[in-house]
Amino acid sequence: PFLMRDMKKGVERILRAIDGGEKVAIFSDFDADGISAGVIIHDFFKKIGYTNFINYIPHRHEEGYGLSRSAVEELFRQGTTLLITADCGVADADVIQACRDMGMDTIVTDHHLLNGGEPPALAVLNPKADEYPDKDLCGAGVAFKLVQALIKEGGFENLGGWQKWLLDMVGLATIAD
Repeated sequence: PFLMRDMKKGVERILRAIDGGEKVAIFSDFDADGISAGVIIHDFFKKIGYTNFINYIPHRHEEGYGLSRSAVEELFRQGTTLLITADCGVADADVIQACRDMGMDTIVTDHHLLNGGEPPALAVLNPKADEYPDKDLCGAGVAFKLVQALIKEGGFENLGGWQKWLLDMVGLATIAD
C-alpha cells in the first residue's frame, strides 16, 4: 500500500485522529463501489473499537455526485475534523479547499481520472495520480490498501488476518464498477 505516493501522510493523519479521539467523517459515493469503499473503512474503525466517526452517503438525486459544500459544512458543524472520501473527491477541488478553509483535513481515496490537477487535500490516494503499479484498482481497492497500511503502521497486526474478510467488498465493487 505504501507505493501510493501519499499513503504514509494519510495514514499518519488518520492514526493521529484515532489517538486524539477526533470526529472522522467517511464521505462515500452512492454507487456500489463507493458504498463498498465506505464499508471497508467503517468496518476497520469498528474492528479496532473506534466509534467517533460517521458515514455519509449523498442522495443521488438531491445532492448529486461528489462532495457538496452544504454536506461538508454540516459535517464540520457536527465536529468533524477529518474527512475521508471513498470513491470520490478528485473532482472536488473547490469543496476540498472549503474544508481546508474551515480547518478540516481531507484525505481523498479515489480511482477516477484527475481533471485539471489534484485537489488541495492533505493526502490523495489514487493509483492514477502517481506511479502506483496497478492503475485498475477501484475505489474499494484503494480503501482496502488504506486499511492494509493502517493495520501495519498502527500496530493492529493482532487482528490476525481479519482484513481478508474485506475482500468480499473489494470483489463486489470491482465487478460492479
